[in-house]
Amino acid sequence: MRQHLRERDWTGNWKGVIYNYHHYHSHAHEVLVVLSGSAQVILGGAGGPELRVEAGDVLLLPAGVGHCSPSHSPDFEVMGGYAAGREWDICRPEETDLAWAQARIAEVPDWEQEPV
Repeated sequence: MRQHLRERDWTGNWKGVIYNYHHYHSHAHEVLVVLSGSAQVILGGAGGPELRVEAGDVLLLPAGVGHCSPSHSPDFEVMGGYAAGREWDICRPEETDLAWAQARIAEVPDWEQEPV
C-alpha cells in the first residue's frame, strides 16, 4: 500500500490509528486506507456523521475536514498519506484560530492524482 500511494504522490506515509479527538489538517489533504479491523469515525467535526469503516475502506479527506475515531477494534490499523508530500499539521478546533486555519486551507492546491 505504501508503494501504491507513493506512486500516486501521496507521501509522508504512516501506519497507526485515527486519533480519538476531533482534529483536522490545515495544510494538507489526507488519505486514510483501512488495513485491518474496523472503527467508528466521525467526519466534519463534533456532531458530524458517524460511520463504520473496515479493512479495504478508503477515506479521502480534503484539508480542513475534521475527523476522529471514538472507538475501534483491537486489530484496527490505517495507513495515512498526504497529497504531493505536503507538510501536515494537527489542528484542534478548540485550540486553533479559525481565521488562521481558513487562510491556510485556502492555500492548499488540489491533488493531482487520486490516491487509489
